[in-house]
Amino acid sequence: MLVKVPNFSGLSPWILADFRSPRRVLPKVQDGYNRKGLISSQGVRKKAFFTLQQFYRQIQMQTQTQIQPQTQTQTQTQAQTDRLPAPKPIPGATP
Repeated sequence: MLVKVPNFSGLSPWILADFRSPRRVLPKVQDGYNRKGLISSQGVRKKAFFTLQQFYRQIQMQTQTQIQPQTQTQTQTQAQTDRLPAPKPIPGATP
């Protein structure tokens, strides 16, 4: 779904890892933790971690297949840009 959004440039998970939160008091479910992270408080990667990892890999593969080699004209233009003259010294400035 996100790939179809025009000008989509990326995303970031809101919470990477679970953490202690005194406002999370639901017994046997939260037990004083915010548990919405991709990684548990013990460092175990959750199902959502692997879902996001797979998504990132798909985007990476699509991006790599879209990169096209430069044409001869593009290469020549880049070479000309690389050979720009050195900037002129500012009068009165010491080098």
